[in-house]
Amino acid sequence: MNNVIETLTNLLTSWGSRDIPLPDLSAYPWFPTALLIVTALFGLIYCFFGFKLMRFLSTLVGFLIGITVGQIVQQNAQFAPPLDLIVPIAAGVLFAILGFFLFRIGIFFVVLLGVFSIVMSLLTEYTKLDETVVAIVAIVIAVILSVLSVVYLRPMVIISTALSGGMTFANELFENVVHIRWDAQIETIVRLGVGLLLALIGMIYQFRTTRHMKED
Repeated sequence: MNNVIETLTNLLTSWGSRDIPLPDLSAYPWFPTALLIVTALFGLIYCFFGFKLMRFLSTLVGFLIGITVGQIVQQNAQFAPPLDLIVPIAAGVLFAILGFFLFRIGIFFVVLLGVFSIVMSLLTEYTKLDETVVAIVAIVIAVILSVLSVVYLRPMVIISTALSGGMTFANELFENVVHIRWDAQIETIVRLGVGLLLALIGMIYQFRTTRHMKED
């Protein structure tokens, strides 16, 4: 997760977005631990309950996208108070409603964000590719899996969420808790093995517990 944030920040800087105000999190010493716990738990939940949570996640992502769009509109239009708050919130609610009812569109963005994050993290961790190349490869893979998830809804959502969740949990575990210091290759193999094993268990569990669920 830290690799993804750092890479995105470096990319924004290299593309000229140098004036983005970022919060100073150094004042909160508990924040890294809290972020680790939340990310690891989210990985487990995503791995085992990804398909069941898709409508909720679709709504949540729609709200976040709407807030972002509304904020962009507000910054360009320079609305006076209270419109400067109403516009982003209204856009967030509108996009959340769209994400809830236009289920497959929401799934596209949920899978897109999840796959992009984990692929970018893996490539950043295990390859020496340029950050721009990493971002391009990650977005291409994410778009392909997102489209497949819309077309083949249940199987692709289960596979993508189990993989994303399993690898996210493994990355957090071996990056912050368990350290194999004697051999980097063994650490990589163990990390990938744990993530893939967890993903496989998650897929089996999701396929068994969602067989009677409707896709729309």
